[in-house]
Amino acid sequence: MNESLKVLLLAVGLLLAACCLWFFFFYRPEISRMKDIEKATQDLVSKLQSFRVDDRQIAALEQRVRTLKTEVESTQRKIINKDALKSAVRQLEQQGRKFGLKFQTIIPDYTSLMEVGRQDESGEDVMQLTVHIKLQGRYRNFGRFLESLGELPFLISLGEISILYNEKVFPQLEVLMDTILYLQEVRPAVATM
Repeated sequence: MNESLKVLLLAVGLLLAACCLWFFFFYRPEISRMKDIEKATQDLVSKLQSFRVDDRQIAALEQRVRTLKTEVESTQRKIINKDALKSAVRQLEQQGRKFGLKFQTIIPDYTSLMEVGRQDESGEDVMQLTVHIKLQGRYRNFGRFLESLGELPFLISLGEISILYNEKVFPQLEVLMDTILYLQEVRPAVATM
């Protein structure tokens, strides 16, 4: 019995040793490898989701680029030739008169033409011409006039504005303002043979 007990204990010991070896050398690394595969799978799924988000963002950015190109083209169409300056000043004055403003002086500052050397996408030189304006009118009418400047068929932006109180013209105010007109040089056509 002693001999069979020894064999039984030895068999149990070998079985326990085999189980421990199997656990430490096969099962545990396999579980660890499975966890690594699961983590890598989750990483790939999250990357795929971010790619989907990136595709949506790219589509939104492409739409924004198309919108901006349209706005740039619209703005470029509003840049007038230098020859149309008198007409633009007349239209500016007419726009102000619609709102009851009285223009006292309109003085283009031709020295400002030399300051800008930019080009638009077509390669044409774009110049800024500052136009000094002195006018009289009611405050609200002046505000409506400023809001309507975007409706003009040429590109104009505002510079400095001074609103002055004068007892002689009250309730109207005197306004000194600088506007900036954007002009292109008219280039002669090149003859081709």
